[in-house]
Formats: sequence, structure tokens, C-alpha cells
Amino acid sequence: MNSKTESGYTLIEVLVALAIISVALMAILQTLQLSTQGARRNTMRSLALHTASNLMAEIKLQGQFPSPGIRHTPCPIGHYEFVCEVQSKATEHSQFRQITIRVQLDKQAHNHAYLHGILMRRS
Repeated sequence: MNSKTESGYTLIEVLVALAIISVALMAILQTLQLSTQGARRNTMRSLALHTASNLMAEIKLQGQFPSPGIRHTPCPIGHYEFVCEVQSKATEHSQFRQITIRVQLDKQAHNHAYLHGILMRRS
């Protein structure tokens, strides 16, 4: 028999297959990275909202009636060093204050949560 039949893949076929697999793996890794970043952002936002809510409850329970202005206070939760900006504004009625709490990580411009509320002066 003179006929030679060889089975197998050529080098070009193997290289094309490796290129396709590497592109697919890179897409999967990028998707996992985006998913992880999204989960982290959601966790940060949830913790920041809890922090703002806790601070608003603390202000109400202590019977505070802050004068108009802005103050910054550390408000850590877990291992996150959040900073809360509490802004108090006068309203048309002198017995009420509009309170806005912004929560961000220390020295970052990005706000993770906002909470707005109205505070009434206790008699």
C-alpha cells in the first residue's frame, strides 16, 4: 500500500483553536470581574444606606434639633471608614428642619448613599 493517510490536526488548526479559547476565556474573566465589582458596589451602597438610616435615627432619638449648616462626622461600619455629611436646612416653618445625610468613603468624592428627612422640634 502506497497510500499514506495521517490523521490529526495541523499546527494552524491548533493555533486557531487556542486563539478562540483564549478569547472566550478573556470574555469570561471580564464578565466575572464586572460581576464582582457590581456586587461590591451593591454591598457598599447597602451599608451606606444602613449607616445613613442609623445616623438619622440617632439624631431623632437624641432629640437633636440642629441649627442650619453642614457637619461631617465619621460613621464607620464594619471595616469601611464612611464619613457622613449631615446638612440641616431651615424650612418655612420654624419647628421643622430638612435633614440630608450623604455617606461616602473617607476622602472619596463619590457618594454611596443619600437620605433625606424632616425633623420636628420636640416641645
